[in-house]
Amino acid sequence: MTTSPLQSRDLDRDHASPGRFAMITGRVGAIFVAALGVVHTGVNTYGFALADWQPWAEYLIFGLGLSVIAFALAFGAWKLSTANRPRWPVAVLVGIGGLLLILQTVGIAITDPALLIRPLGPGLWSIVGGPALVLEVVALGASWIGAVRRHPAR
Repeated sequence: MTTSPLQSRDLDRDHASPGRFAMITGRVGAIFVAALGVVHTGVNTYGFALADWQPWAEYLIFGLGLSVIAFALAFGAWKLSTANRPRWPVAVLVGIGGLLLILQTVGIAITDPALLIRPLGPGLWSIVGGPALVLEVVALGASWIGAVRRHPAR
């Protein structure tokens, strides 16, 4: 049996608060991702209504399903920004979500740059939301690494 220099209970323990930077970036990211979910729901519901309410499966999967994912990501980012003990699986999912939003922004910038400045487009919300989520996770990771170095496992 192998042992790790870090005990498993130390992985979820944060010896200090996440810090002001992580809190601010997490909340900003959560607000922008929640706004993206609201815009996505509204635009897709309007398009679904114009299509005579026909493609139910597409609407439920790509319309409401992606909006639910955006709301869950926003909730996770907000909870991370206020938690004394961050949950690292949630932090990993928030970081991956932030990276996907950054990739979405790059794709929008390449294909249709006008969507980057439209309030009803995904670009405006992804430009701020994606990097904010990634910065929150990086700040939390740096805080955790610093805490582990200050208080090594015995």
